[in-house]
Amino acid sequence: MLVNDIIYEYFFSILKEEIATEYLKKLTPSKEIELFKRSPKEGIRCSEEIFKKNKVSNIWNHLEVNAKGTKKNQLFLNNVYSQNEEAKIDALKDFMDVYKWFKYQLYCVGPNSLFQKNPFDKSFTEEMNKLIPLFDLGFYKGKAIENPIEEDKGLYDMLFKEILEHEEISDIHLNYNNRYIKKKDGKYFRSEILLDHKTKDGEYRSFPIEKESDGSKRMINLMPILFLSFNKNIVWIIDELDRSLHTLLAKKFIELFLQKNEANRGSQLIFTTHDIELMQQDILRRDEMWVVDRKIDNSSSIIAISDFKDIKSNEDLKKSYLSGRFGGIPIL
Repeated sequence: MLVNDIIYEYFFSILKEEIATEYLKKLTPSKEIELFKRSPKEGIRCSEEIFKKNKVSNIWNHLEVNAKGTKKNQLFLNNVYSQNEEAKIDALKDFMDVYKWFKYQLYCVGPNSLFQKNPFDKSFTEEMNKLIPLFDLGFYKGKAIENPIEEDKGLYDMLFKEILEHEEISDIHLNYNNRYIKKKDGKYFRSEILLDHKTKDGEYRSFPIEKESDGSKRMINLMPILFLSFNKNIVWIIDELDRSLHTLLAKKFIELFLQKNEANRGSQLIFTTHDIELMQQDILRRDEMWVVDRKIDNSSSIIAISDFKDIKSNEDLKKSYLSGRFGGIPIL
């Protein structure tokens, strides 16, 4: 991971009820520095070179206490952050920065995920309406209509108190009918997304988003990724990017992400897909395409297409994949 222009490697493995292994490494042009390592035999061991020999003895003792206080089912990185979040100790900056990367810069999007905020919130509407025509979805723009909520104020008070952890979050997605609840000046508002279609007479008709196809709704919830990544070094992990999407829509989404983040190499898109039509070398490099292969013991391994020898630049990767050359296909 790239955090503040520093490369880190963080790893952990888990068993049913405990953390088996864990480590954090800092990579420099000249060497690899292991900040801490956790193993079943030795437990949690921090780097003596960094935290003890460099006369930071109080930090060494502090980390030893944190290590002893880390539960078997708790990540050491998590415990160090929670125990020292308010202290702002310079010697622990690596720990704190890596934890914050996971908390604020890594976003996971599932096959049925809904965008956390209203995609047509006032701060997003302009960008969304620029993107919509690029995907030929059958509608031309969208908007959100807000109406005040008068009933069940106590219920919404409790809902906001339980769910909202950060001040910057102002909306809650309630259900699949794309209704959002917003709190503003102590009052609650329910907003509905409307999408404008053009009739054969040239007039516009607004339809609620729940009337749209699954693919259109999926696209609306993915679009904010294309402008929220700009200059923010965000890593997006999308499970089944192609879910309910035509191949050309998925391809367009990937191309737009790469174009919009061309100048910002800190942002990254990682996605899984079953759409083999996306295995094209004019979209992605061979080292950017990986195949998941299930082993005989039902564990899985991943291998990059670039690891296979003698692949030509004009080779049809889809055909090679279906022939079984790369693995990752069902044995039928």
